[in-house]
Amino acid sequence: MIKMLDKFKSLGLMGVIEKVYMKLMRYEPSFNCAIRKIDDDQFLYNNFTSTPFVAMKYSPDYWCADPFLYDFGGSTYVYTEVYDRNKKIGHIGCSAITNGEISEPKPVIIEDYHLSFPMIFKFKEHVYMLPESEAGNCISLYECVKPPYDWRLVKKISFNRRIVDSVIYKVAGDDIYFLASEYMDEDPKLCRFITYVLHENEEGEFELNSVKYLSGDFTYESRNAGLINERLLCTQRSTPRIYGYSIKFSELIVDDENGESDRCELLEVTPEMLDIKFNTDKKIKGVHTYNKCNNYEIIDFEYFDSAIFRKIKNKIGRLK
Repeated sequence: MIKMLDKFKSLGLMGVIEKVYMKLMRYEPSFNCAIRKIDDDQFLYNNFTSTPFVAMKYSPDYWCADPFLYDFGGSTYVYTEVYDRNKKIGHIGCSAITNGEISEPKPVIIEDYHLSFPMIFKFKEHVYMLPESEAGNCISLYECVKPPYDWRLVKKISFNRRIVDSVIYKVAGDDIYFLASEYMDEDPKLCRFITYVLHENEEGEFELNSVKYLSGDFTYESRNAGLINERLLCTQRSTPRIYGYSIKFSELIVDDENGESDRCELLEVTPEMLDIKFNTDKKIKGVHTYNKCNNYEIIDFEYFDSAIFRKIKNKIGRLK
């Protein structure tokens, strides 16, 4: 067997064999979220990587990604995409933080199309969420009516473009400015940045204005990975094989009038740099979201999970 493997290696066939095996065992990309509590200024973007992140417990039924944090009355909550492995669709969930760990998420926003990237922000003393709702060909804005679990739909605006991962970067009067990405049909890992404005009119209705492309070039690095903190931009870098391999911290410069932007890169964080406590032996392939609130930092990470092995484990678990 060893001689056979050596022969395959010499012929350069190990990559092909790996792909065939992954397909036969129905390996699929999965995600999870991990959190850590840190001292002041010991943030990831300052290259403090020694403090471990604690991952959510593995679930065979769902996985979580795109984590955001928000403080309600001194308590920090986690909002994530919760992806149902069987139904193949995501909704928005909310988790409490107990003893430094993320609890099982409760569903807070469910639509008949996929939702992810639950970006939360405050505008005129109200707390809103603008999740990614590209699968519904719309921009959907929700308001929190009773923290942290009760939300209502405020406005659904038809927007027939491949727009994903919107983050707020400026508020001016009645206008809210967002930085988002449009992905390429042929390869969703390739994106370009776009800005748009939601304007609140005199009747309190939100309208879509001023859609501008910041660049015509599609790249593997033009997609948001979390909120903009002042001018600190967090983006994800994909590779031709891995969606969201690493996150990059940069200083953001946006020229609203000319529709141009520039970035000064500060630090790239790869999965090998992180200490993540995960209750499985899954190998981490990528890290593609980062957010912080108070003294908490949160990330998500990618791993591959076999649908075949998962079903076998579920059946064994039911027999016990």
